[in-house]
Amino acid sequence: MTQLASLRLVSLLPSATEIIACLGLTDRLVGISHECDYPPEIKDRAICTSARLSIHQPSGEIHKEVDKLLTAAVSIYEINLDVLTQLQPTHIITQDQCDVCAVSFPEVEIAVAKLTNSHPQIISLQPDTIADVWADIQRVGETLNVDWNRLCRLFKLELKPVKLSAKISSPIRRELLVSSGQIRSCWRETGFPNSLRWLEVNRLAELPDNIRPALVGMN
Repeated sequence: MTQLASLRLVSLLPSATEIIACLGLTDRLVGISHECDYPPEIKDRAICTSARLSIHQPSGEIHKEVDKLLTAAVSIYEINLDVLTQLQPTHIITQDQCDVCAVSFPEVEIAVAKLTNSHPQIISLQPDTIADVWADIQRVGETLNVDWNRLCRLFKLELKPVKLSAKISSPIRRELLVSSGQIRSCWRETGFPNSLRWLEVNRLAELPDNIRPALVGMN
């Protein structure tokens, strides 16, 4: 049984930081990623990660640098092992979905293996559907021994029911990372190519009603 007073949490993902806050564990959060900025009261926490590229440049340049790193099989992000060592976390909340969005799960495992003064438990978020989000919140809550039921009930009440198209029998997950002149796509169970030019975006209109492209990274 986890004792709340002894918890030392590190979140390497903005959504994980918000889950921790919603579970009432903000005061147990000792470290965050360089991208975590909400809720405001966590901004003074130790920063445990950084990007290997400059984010203060046009989207097209970021796109090119990301391509170079991925081609060279180099992680886009890195973990500050010195900071992690000093924090002595009991738990690290991360993700195992996208190596472009945050520190990769293998990188977290490597970092944890190098720690000598602590042996944190890794909690990895892996949502593909809304139901998976609830399951992740439940898993985090149960692992940290806090009430998660109330939080899930509140979230479910805020979500409006969505009538899904009958054209698709299984959920499809899509992420679109947008840069100037090109769309990079990470799609499962689709016949679309891995890269789309702007002129090809019109094809998205042919998708079933329950699929909506999400464009991010644009400036």
